[in-house]
Amino acid sequence: MESCSGTAVRFPLPKKSPIFGLIMDIFVDIDNTVMHTEGTDYEKSTPMQENIERVNKLYDEGHYIVYWTARGMKSGLDWTELTEKQLKAAGAKYHELRLTKPPYDVFIDDKVVNSRDWEKGKWLPE
Repeated sequence: MESCSGTAVRFPLPKKSPIFGLIMDIFVDIDNTVMHTEGTDYEKSTPMQENIERVNKLYDEGHYIVYWTARGMKSGLDWTELTEKQLKAAGAKYHELRLTKPPYDVFIDDKVVNSRDWEKGKWLPE
């Protein structure tokens, strides 16, 4: 990934997905979405392999995958190295890892998908 003045420059991606028709930018949370994590005990996180494979399929279809986590946002600790190792060991495919997700209790947005609904395939367009 190249950057210019701090802004990421993405390489051209295919314009069509065989499943959805359009390529999407998909942001995926890590803890309790693709890694089982108790509280902030990130060192003991274990992969949710079925969910990682779901994301890998989206990657393989050409979607732009960003793993986005709030790890360290409250504590100020840098969990980048550990998180990269965990994702690599689990075979996770992605384009970017961002540890800039704000910590919150409720996230209200018009494009949010609950991870449990996503696991059941309820986020797919009809």
